[in-house]
Amino acid sequence: MSTNGAAPLRRLPIESTRPIVIFAWTRLGLTLMSIALVVALSFPYSGRLAVVLAAVALPWSLVNLLLAQRAPALAVSPLVAIGDVVMLVAIELVAPETYAAVRFMAIAFLAVHAHFQGERLGLAVAAFACVGLVGLSILSGGGQVHGRLLLFYEAVFAAAVLSTAVLVGGFRTAESASRLRARELTRRTMRRDGEIWRCTTGPYRRWSASTWHSRPPSWRPSARGRNGPAGYSKRRVRSPSATCAASGTR
Repeated sequence: MSTNGAAPLRRLPIESTRPIVIFAWTRLGLTLMSIALVVALSFPYSGRLAVVLAAVALPWSLVNLLLAQRAPALAVSPLVAIGDVVMLVAIELVAPETYAAVRFMAIAFLAVHAHFQGERLGLAVAAFACVGLVGLSILSGGGQVHGRLLLFYEAVFAAAVLSTAVLVGGFRTAESASRLRARELTRRTMRRDGEIWRCTTGPYRRWSASTWHSRPPSWRPSARGRNGPAGYSKRRVRSPSATCAASGTR
């Protein structure tokens, strides 16, 4: 997150690759299930849907699974989100009757992509999906839905997609910003502790040795069998920080 509180227009860092791999397996599982349903229904829509699933969706799912395992950063690229939207558009283009199923899958996919991309990129991908799917539905007639009912459905779909992207992406952006601020605070604290250690290590050792050897023998543990009171030496000694400041060590 930027200093003025705006969400960055870049992909958010992912702490673990496990969600990416799970999402890739889920995409592949849904594709295989769709192919199985098409086969079980005796290849409806003149076999066009089966061709798109086998020639477009299945290779796309396999490629994304390979990327998730080998190159997770590429698997959550915005281009992958756009590819998922194009795949859904292709399915609805060859089989307009899959209008409802495509809308359900679009909302699910875009919610996951908003989680990976963040608020701004997630909203941009959601807007692209609305333009592609809603535009295709209006141009093709919407399959079994027509007229004002089609406009009502598309308006509700666009509102659901955009609000999902804003909410999920916003939550993810806020969480990542808090994590990054905590990490930066920890890094600064460790750097400051390291500087203090480098500053005081040498002078403190000299200060400890001089304090120990300046004690009278009767004050030493070997002579009395126990530690003496605080400030063993009769003379006043300086603390390590004061020694460091006096010596000019940084």
